[in-house]
Amino acid sequence: MDETYSPNYAEYTYEKKAEGKMRILKYLLIVGYVLFVALYFLICYITRLIPLFALCPLITWIMVYFTWHYVSYDVYYTFEHGVMEFGKVKKRKKERVRIPVIKLRAQEALAVISYRTALESADFKNVRHVHDFSHKLSSENLIAIIYQTDKGNEAVIFESIPKLPRLLKKYSENAEGLQLN
Repeated sequence: MDETYSPNYAEYTYEKKAEGKMRILKYLLIVGYVLFVALYFLICYITRLIPLFALCPLITWIMVYFTWHYVSYDVYYTFEHGVMEFGKVKKRKKERVRIPVIKLRAQEALAVISYRTALESADFKNVRHVHDFSHKLSSENLIAIIYQTDKGNEAVIFESIPKLPRLLKKYSENAEGLQLN
């Protein structure tokens, strides 16, 4: 039986929308590219190296190729037999490379609640770090999982698919109150 049809398996991949710091970084990179081109043309004109104008598109393309992936990426999560893995997907030439960031057992979750409820809960106010794996924070059906690390409480926020709340309730006793729209 293929694992994607298993009743204990869920997987979801989606593009991370630029919000907050990522949006500012994206705009700064675009401004930086434009300033680089203007400065490059100015230096070539002042030094009378006009034929080097032809290299500007190549140099700019190389800069974009090596820097743009920091602000444009996909995120994913998989849920298999009570273990959730969250990560980023980097796009390279002809392949997509998954880079796991967090691996967590559903049984270890201190709280599994909808994100809207989490914002008002006392558990969420004591969270040291929030890992945002959501499409965007204004999305519907966001789930927050609060878990314990050796440095304190941390949280993961991610988008839910219809199958996932049932799986979380099955593997975690702390997901009983999970209600999604």
